[in-house]
Amino acid sequence: MSDENSRWNLPEEPPGTAFPWRALAGALLALGALIFFFFWSRSADSNSAAQVAALEKSLDADQAAMEAHREKVVELTQELDGLKQSIQRRRVPNARDAVARYNALAVQQRAERDQVKTIVERYNQKVARLRDLEP
Repeated sequence: MSDENSRWNLPEEPPGTAFPWRALAGALLALGALIFFFFWSRSADSNSAAQVAALEKSLDADQAAMEAHREKVVELTQELDGLKQSIQRRRVPNARDAVARYNALAVQQRAERDQVKTIVERYNQKVARLRDLEP
């Protein structure tokens, strides 16, 4: 290359004047990392918002179901109390049928209470998850 430069009478290139490729690659890499972090954090926020919305909708449905089952338990309890008083005061024509009906209602009431308990536990777990998701 020295022969070519002397033939054309070109000045020799001074050392160190080459283009800074390493600095450009480092800057591009840092810019790429910033862009990736920006989009990643935005997608995490939107995913979290979607999860919060879904949990809130589910909580609304669970709360409605919980209230319906609680009302059913209250109705059954009132019916049991009335039937018990009627049996104790001997105001029923057939005591054996009344006792059988009382026992059947008691079983139904226990089943409803267990359902309420299950729904409340599920509701509380969802509320805990919702609190973890919210900032």
